[in-house]
Parts: sequence; C-alpha cells; structure tokens
Amino acid sequence: MNLRIANPEKFISRVGLLVLVVVLLGGYGINHLLDRGPIKIDSDAIMTVTVRPGDTVWSIAEQSSNVDKDLRLQVLDIIRLNQLEGNGTIQIGQKLMLPVIYDDTQLADSH
Repeated sequence: MNLRIANPEKFISRVGLLVLVVVLLGGYGINHLLDRGPIKIDSDAIMTVTVRPGDTVWSIAEQSSNVDKDLRLQVLDIIRLNQLEGNGTIQIGQKLMLPVIYDDTQLADSH
C-alpha cells in the first residue's frame, strides 16, 4: 500500500498549526501549574531548617512532608516561600522556611 500526500504544502502547514496549538496549550498548562500565586501561610505553620551538605530542595521536601501531598507541589511551595532562583538552588548553611501541612486526622489528634 503506497500512500501519497496530495498537497504536501497544505499538509505541512496543517501539521505545523497542530504542533503550535499543542505547544501553546502545553505551555499554558505548565505555567498555570507553576504560577499558583503568592503563598500565604500562617507564621505558626512555618518550620525552619538549615541546609546540610548533600541536601536538595527535593530531599528536604521529602523529609519534611507529613501528608500525602504531591511532593512536586511541596518542592514548588518551598521554592516560592523562600524566593529561590531558577530550579531552587540552595547553599550549605542556608536557612529555609518550610510550610507545615497537616491532614485532618493529625489536626483532630492534636485538639
């Protein structure tokens, strides 16, 4: 079976348009995920940690997480809360604020 494209220019322009739409929608979705606005947390719900050798924002988020929250969102919260540049580069000795998040059962147990 030998298939041919009757009008290659038209085909290429339609494929290009489709790719453009997919890229724009994907970019919008990623931007929407990353730009969740300024983080607002009660000062009582902040924990401070000091960065140690070998620590990354990801490892700190993993160690500090006490609920089944998506770890990627916890990492993004730490990056935004501490106004870290780029991908969240941190330095040994740096103090990081971490949002303390409780699930409903932990809140019920504490009262």
